[in-house]
Amino acid sequence: MGNFKGYNKEEVSSLKRKKALIKACLLLSCGIGLIVVACSLGTKSNNSVKASDNISSIVDFDNISSEYSYTYDKIKIDFFNVNFVKGNDRLFVKEDALWVKYPALSSGIENSGAMINSKLEPSKQYTLEYEVYFDGSGNKFDYQDGGALCGLAGGEFYDGNTTKVGKEGFHVMLTYNNYGYLYPVIYQANDAKVGGDVYADIGQIKEYAWNKIKMYVRVNDKGQNNGVVRIWHNDKLCFNNEKLRMATSELFIDTNNLCAYNNETSKVLDHEQFVYIDSYRIFNSIGINNK
Repeated sequence: MGNFKGYNKEEVSSLKRKKALIKACLLLSCGIGLIVVACSLGTKSNNSVKASDNISSIVDFDNISSEYSYTYDKIKIDFFNVNFVKGNDRLFVKEDALWVKYPALSSGIENSGAMINSKLEPSKQYTLEYEVYFDGSGNKFDYQDGGALCGLAGGEFYDGNTTKVGKEGFHVMLTYNNYGYLYPVIYQANDAKVGGDVYADIGQIKEYAWNKIKMYVRVNDKGQNNGVVRIWHNDKLCFNNEKLRMATSELFIDTNNLCAYNNETSKVLDHEQFVYIDSYRIFNSIGINNK
């Protein structure tokens, strides 16, 4: 992934095409193993991501030809068992990445950004990896009153200004504040707070550059405080908690939550902006090159 600041659209397109060719060469140089996995995922008849695969999902949004809208049918090809989509009219695949649009004069998930939830084969552990790029369309990116990025969940699904009192479910996600600082948020068992548990920041988003995010989640055993969440930002381990109680019953990770959106606020955007997502990976393990 490169830093595209200062390039015009034609130069960006050229750089992205080169990136796609480099990806293809790297896959070939590593052998056909990853290609076989990716192709086999595309033909699974039960429309679910299998936890038995070490690499459970690979989505690169590769597109060397023209831009296209990321319709519900195209989303299902990439993520199989899709059970919730919001804002897909603001999703595009362009220049080998998923573009998430934040229109001018908008705020909140109802009018900007997007969310895709897809079911995973239930498993006690998963690793999610992706790269994310904040593009203010020539301006400084306006985070408004903060927002949210991708995560993993299980059981009853929670996000935003919700509480999970008396219900069984958990959600591990990243949020950002109005200055672009990233914060882990975990909805845990018997959590009475609105919005889940928010932890200390793990660093600031680098604008006009690719930010690499990696999140490992292991659900606690029933009755134990041994749940694990680890989060890396640009290959640096920034968050590690091994004493979490995400569930009181025997729950599993079963939901991939791909999202990028700003929170609802009275302050609307004065310009159009985008978040790009690429190199989306889900592992039924701690992932590759874990440190």
